[in-house]
Amino acid sequence: MKLQTNLFKRYFHSSNEKLIAIIENAHLYRSETVAVAKELLEGRDLEFEFVKNCARSLMHEKLELYFGNFDIYNDEMEIPLSEFLSKEEILEIFEAEYHNFLSIRDSFRNDMRQYQAA
Repeated sequence: MKLQTNLFKRYFHSSNEKLIAIIENAHLYRSETVAVAKELLEGRDLEFEFVKNCARSLMHEKLELYFGNFDIYNDEMEIPLSEFLSKEEILEIFEAEYHNFLSIRDSFRNDMRQYQAA
């Protein structure tokens, strides 16, 4: 109980975006921290559309980082989960970020061909 009280005090003044990030990245935090973040967020009575927009933004960032570190030969693609977004929304964001990844990768190949020609 004292741990939750300390966590409540610690995260009470955190921004809404920070609390949403804690919930969306629950695997990075202890379960008590995630529970406190959910409780604080529920107490703030936010518009669900605002929460979804924050979750979308976080998902774009997460997938951009994921594809930036993705090894096409050794890694298996994993579609992340979200507390606030539906599977269809996640797949839409996944597809957009995957296409961004491919276009960046392909544009780098074209540059390398120019250097090889010289």
